[in-house]
Amino acid sequence: MVTIENQNYLLDATEPLSCINQLPQRCLNGQGRIIHPRLNTWIDLLTKGTNGITASYELSLNEDGVLSGIASYMHKGYSALTERKNIKGYSTQDEYIKSVEKTFDSKITENNIENLDSVQKRP
Repeated sequence: MVTIENQNYLLDATEPLSCINQLPQRCLNGQGRIIHPRLNTWIDLLTKGTNGITASYELSLNEDGVLSGIASYMHKGYSALTERKNIKGYSTQDEYIKSVEKTFDSKITENNIENLDSVQKRP
């Protein structure tokens, strides 16, 4: 825990892709212990902020029955952490995109992955 301007923030160095106040899910067991020369107490380990995926589609159906258009996904909270780990698990972002194409039987002609390493930035 770190205190900045009288505000406490929880941090965990074992999870470099997580945001401030986003402890690894394996650590969320209800309470944590602060052990410090001037403070020795239990604190609640609560998840803060939003979590989930927002999806947006602008699609058109051509005469052959093929959909084309734009798909956008915005991950928040633990969903963003999971997606960062997933993307970083590939040797390149192109390999990740190929995997998405295969999973959804689609062709991605353009892509833009934002804030992969800047975990505190908001879209």
